[in-house]
Amino acid sequence: MKIYNSLSGIFFGLLLILYSCSSLNVSAGSKKKPDWVKQRPVSNEHYIGIGMANTYSDNYIKVAKNNALTDMVSEISVKLSGNSILKQFEDKEGFREEFESTTKMNIKDELEGYELIDSWEGDDTYWVYYQLSKEKYKRLKREKLNKAKDLAKDFYEKARSAENSADIHNALNYYVKAFDAVKPHLDEDLSIFTLEGRIDLGNGIYQNIQEIFSSLEFDPDQPEFHLKALSSNNPPVTAIVTYNKQGTIQPVANLPVVFSFPELQINESEIVSSN
Repeated sequence: MKIYNSLSGIFFGLLLILYSCSSLNVSAGSKKKPDWVKQRPVSNEHYIGIGMANTYSDNYIKVAKNNALTDMVSEISVKLSGNSILKQFEDKEGFREEFESTTKMNIKDELEGYELIDSWEGDDTYWVYYQLSKEKYKRLKREKLNKAKDLAKDFYEKARSAENSADIHNALNYYVKAFDAVKPHLDEDLSIFTLEGRIDLGNGIYQNIQEIFSSLEFDPDQPEFHLKALSSNNPPVTAIVTYNKQGTIQPVANLPVVFSFPELQINESEIVSSN
């Protein structure tokens, strides 16, 4: 019985020693530079982002994460859809570089679904390793695009309805809201089905706004107005605003008009709405 207790005590003691040594090895090993710091991993299934920051800098953990996400975005390819409204500007000088830079910034701001794989802190540097499933990224991107297109389609159809009723003020407002909905996705295929058939939202919004402005006419009630800048004794400036499309002329209400003196370099201006 005593021998058994002695052996048990020795065995338990050895376990404690081994556990202590193991713990010490893990702690000491944390200072060892991991493989992913020494050599960048390569993956076909994930986008990888590795970032580093000096530990003596303020918020170095946040800086390292930001650098890692920037690194991750650099792996995500940016290309224009063949149906994109931006395709027509592709050959403009400097457009592609500016487009890619702006798009990558937007991707970084909206990036989600990534996960922290590891972190390591050396003597004076801090490193982080993030990854994002490529399949998950595509799915989230597709969900955002479909949501944006559904919202833009609703505003687009309201704009078309208002335009057909010569409610130009609301038509323009709805077109702007439709554009804002798809603005982050102008490089993608924005094709949708409407009562008019299949259209590309980007091109449709742009062309319809252009058509509205080209169909607006301002007819002043006299050829010339003689005014003094900043004077309160000026006669009223009046004009009739009409919407002339396909031979149908209709007066336009609630259209904002700005009166200004750009040639005199006077910053004062006045905004009125047509009645």
